[in-house]
Amino acid sequence: MINTFDFDTDEELPYYYVIKDSFGGIEELSTKMRNQVRKSFKTYDIRRISSDEMLRVGYPVFLAALQGYKVKARIISRLDFVNRIKKENLKGNIDYWAVL
Repeated sequence: MINTFDFDTDEELPYYYVIKDSFGGIEELSTKMRNQVRKSFKTYDIRRISSDEMLRVGYPVFLAALQGYKVKARIISRLDFVNRIKKENLKGNIDYWAVL
């Protein structure tokens, strides 16, 4: 079995990170995707949030997201969620984004 989570943590997590090292601009997307992205910018407020804000409001969103997965993931406690955010905050090098 391949360990797909060992690039930044020793434990398997019930969710996935989205990782992209660079972005060449919206032009690197297909025409259809560019149109969908532009439409979403008109519909939603997408912004980076602090780890403090993630700690304050992120856990209910995390739980709701898990319920929407087709494959059931292990639900972690609020305490584990908070500890993970704090641990990642100490490491730095992580951004949290919100779609409002």
